Amino acid sequence: MSKDSPANVETYSGELPDIPYGEASAPGYVNPETGQNTDYWVLTPEERSQGFIRPVRRSYLHRKCGAETVMGQAIAETYARSPKFYGATFCWKCKDHFPVKEFTWDDDGTEVGS
Repeated sequence: MSKDSPANVETYSGELPDIPYGEASAPGYVNPETGQNTDYWVLTPEERSQGFIRPVRRSYLHRKCGAETVMGQAIAETYARSPKFYGATFCWKCKDHFPVKEFTWDDDGTEVGS
């Protein structure tokens, strides 16, 4: 997780988090059926509007299984604004989160989080 302060971080859903920022890698619990968290941390719209360090990309590939995962716009913009914000990301096929170094952006093959 990023060292960003809670002032510039919110939940993807916009709802109050189940788990406080800094106490877990995501504000929601893992859904046992999908393997995904019920919610995720993202940078606020105000923080994302400050500009992007990397391109906004919506999908990546898991090196382990080859599956392409597509993410929501706010998560994609958080990666573009702060590439190291997330330490792990989700693979829909494996139904689990893995270190970002296991994934590449599908458009150019660069490592996610770099």
